[in-house]
Amino acid sequence: MHIYIYIYKYIHIYLHVLLRRHFLMLPLLPYLLVRKEKNGI
Repeated sequence: MHIYIYIYKYIHIYLHVLLRRHFLMLPLLPYLLVRKEKNGI
């Protein structure tokens, strides 16, 4: 039971960091997509 709590906390922290990183990158997403389209053409 104790091991499951430890794993849950680890996954929770990992997801939190992952989401925070994605939220920081969200404003850059349209810019990156436009650059990809321009490079393709």
